[in-house]
Amino acid sequence: IAYEHAMIKNCTTYGSEKILSVLKTKTELSLSTDSPETPQVLIYHTHATEGYEPADRGYFDTAGTWRSTDLSENMASVGDVICAVLKENGIGVIHDTTLHDDPSYKGSYQRSAVTIKKHLKETPTIKICLDIHRDAIEPSETEIIKPTAVIDGKKAAQIMIITGAQEGKVKDFPDWEQNLRFAVKLQQTCETMYPGLMRPILFSQRKYNMNLSHCNLLLEMGSDANTLEEAAYSGRLVGASIAKLLDEYSR
Repeated sequence: IAYEHAMIKNCTTYGSEKILSVLKTKTELSLSTDSPETPQVLIYHTHATEGYEPADRGYFDTAGTWRSTDLSENMASVGDVICAVLKENGIGVIHDTTLHDDPSYKGSYQRSAVTIKKHLKETPTIKICLDIHRDAIEPSETEIIKPTAVIDGKKAAQIMIITGAQEGKVKDFPDWEQNLRFAVKLQQTCETMYPGLMRPILFSQRKYNMNLSHCNLLLEMGSDANTLEEAAYSGRLVGASIAKLLDEYSR
């Protein structure tokens, strides 16, 4: 589905007419600029240990795990970049670097849900929650795909936003429309500022803790075939895009 510079890969049973009607309603979001240090954004990582290729070598070692508990090499490092850009733009942010997938990958989302609820309770000023991941695009056992865009002459890991809907087995997600609207607004902003940076939004039958608050999205920063440098560059670009978008909702 194409909608004003945004592309949506619709994997739900909702038709285009329903989705377009949802998007015509204004996103309910209001940010305060009275105290810039007040946290209004939460950055966290359900799969924090996800990592990248060590270098842009033109080939990939498919025997690798692309995971690390070193916060300077995994998703926490990309989250640091996003947070730094938000702070540079006067947006208060909390970055939770808990390794929810270590030592066990199973149960990661249950553990990150506890983290989200804790922060929302302790800091009720939080309006936006972003779960920063990286994708794994592996058509076969011997090949992986590296989604890349060249922005201002430099390689960036392409970004995919994931948002979900209440249908089928997915229950207790009554306000999914709020997240879809915010996802589209964010993609529109990113693509306007940095054409080619975004993959289509993945809109599907899932929750991934996005039911815990409004404006709660999952961002896939490239894939295991990208490098950390490429993902960090994308973190800077999406951070600038988020800051630009949030400026529209500031009062």
